[in-house]
Amino acid sequence: MTAKSAARQMAAVIAALKIPALVIHGADDPVILAAHGEDTAQSIPGAELLIVPGLGHDFTESAGALYLKAIGDFVAKVEARERAGA
Repeated sequence: MTAKSAARQMAAVIAALKIPALVIHGADDPVILAAHGEDTAQSIPGAELLIVPGLGHDFTESAGALYLKAIGDFVAKVEARERAGA
């Protein structure tokens, strides 16, 4: 599989998502630029985007609390919308 075909396949999968999504991306990621995280979030209907200042490409233990809070807040928001019937 070429890089282009893999990218097309990934884009098709992302566009087909019909569930709440939170895209978390490092602002300082040298491998996959933050603009790509923005593009991913824009490609998923209703997705939310969190760009983390100072975060690179790797998941760091020091960012664990930030991830847990962001995901917990996102889940709470989704559950509240579902309870409200939105």
